[in-house]
Amino acid sequence: MDTLFPLFLTCALHVISVSCQSGKDSLYLKCDPGNTYTGNVTRQLTSAQVRCFEACTLEDTCLSVNVCPSSQTTGQWDCELLDSYSPWACRRLDTATNPLCYYAEKKTHCSVNGGRVRNDSSCRCDVCFKGERCTERVRDCQEAIEVMAQDGGYDREEMCFIQPTGSPEPFLLRCPFTGQKITPILLRVQAASGWSQLTWTDYRWNDFERGMGSYDVYNFFVGLESLRYLMAQAEYRMVVYNVYQPPPPESPAVSAAFRNVTLRDRDNKYALSYDLYRATDGSAADLQSFQGSGIPHPFCTVDNDCGTCAQTKGPGWYYVSGNGSCVGNSPFAPIAKWPYGASGLLTIKETSYFLERIEDFY
Repeated sequence: MDTLFPLFLTCALHVISVSCQSGKDSLYLKCDPGNTYTGNVTRQLTSAQVRCFEACTLEDTCLSVNVCPSSQTTGQWDCELLDSYSPWACRRLDTATNPLCYYAEKKTHCSVNGGRVRNDSSCRCDVCFKGERCTERVRDCQEAIEVMAQDGGYDREEMCFIQPTGSPEPFLLRCPFTGQKITPILLRVQAASGWSQLTWTDYRWNDFERGMGSYDVYNFFVGLESLRYLMAQAEYRMVVYNVYQPPPPESPAVSAAFRNVTLRDRDNKYALSYDLYRATDGSAADLQSFQGSGIPHPFCTVDNDCGTCAQTKGPGWYYVSGNGSCVGNSPFAPIAKWPYGASGLLTIKETSYFLERIEDFY
């Protein structure tokens, strides 16, 4: 019988290395304890942990294992050899009865970043990754959704590290795999007084460049620099969705969509240009409510202001008219408001901004 000689377990990386005298070697990716995978069991044994991995290494049909402390023999482990992989690597496993139980699987050419092997030996990438060997990050949430759709889709929201073309570093977004193909860039939930989990008016230019908040506190902005990389790689529509408080009787929520959206660089204060082309009833349905359509709206903060726009109205994008007045409605204002037909400006309960990619990447 082959002898197992070395076994290395690195807890931080959850990697197990197995070598046998027959020349067979395997690397195993170990998931966090407390979970196992319900798959087809080809063989069961009770032994030391190392023998479990030795047995799987020697059997070509064994692709993964469940390992648990033995319920019958003290100091031994019950091992299940499985002939399949968990569909989502370490995600969505079954809770084990013993918190020391764990699932591990043989590493393959697709195992980078949780990739799986298809029947034709090609790689099916895990959420948020792409490429022949799953080594590339997706460029927006829409691409993540499209990659997952190749293998039946994904049925929940997921936090993804997105890396647009040219971006030196990835950044985290919550991608909604259950609905539209959109990339969220901003979310604000506020009380009628304007209070929210983030005090938006306290943030300065550098803060807005980096981005702030999270979906955990229902207040989030991707950041001007990340938004610039997103919008430079393809043509996008920008959609704004608002829920009013209290809601107008005829429409509790409205949306407006903008096309020909561009965002300039830092030297041009990330100036935003757009054309309004669609709005729901009750919202600002004509360009008169969006003065400066097609004209750059620079981003203004109290420490990098456009005249006195940020000082008087809060940080945000504004159109500065010929007489120096600041035109626009900022989601970062002390109390975020939005025009509602003849009713004028109404206070928003929730506002969300997201991008819809119109065509493929440049």
